[in-house]
Amino acid sequence: MLTSFAGDLTGVADTALAELGLSRRVLVATPDFSSVPFYLAAANAIATLPAYAARVYADRLGLTYSAVPFAMPDFTISMIWHSRVDHDPGHVWFRELVESVAAAV
Repeated sequence: MLTSFAGDLTGVADTALAELGLSRRVLVATPDFSSVPFYLAAANAIATLPAYAARVYADRLGLTYSAVPFAMPDFTISMIWHSRVDHDPGHVWFRELVESVAAAV
């Protein structure tokens, strides 16, 4: 399983595995993390996900998770919005809420 926004079948896990002289066979690529647990429930497969997502899915859907047994690069999560709402009070509030929740995770 691979979450790929571009639709390709390689990602950061493949790069890390290649550095160790290893590879994997990707069965499914999906553009979002939220569909991954449903594929896992129906297939004999594993997926690499951010730890917070793996914990949530495992707790709620009866899946099992563990840390990957090799080094993986960190990643950045970003927000993007149109400049016309930079100072909109509701939008500012929501961005601050998302930032505080992400920082707590």
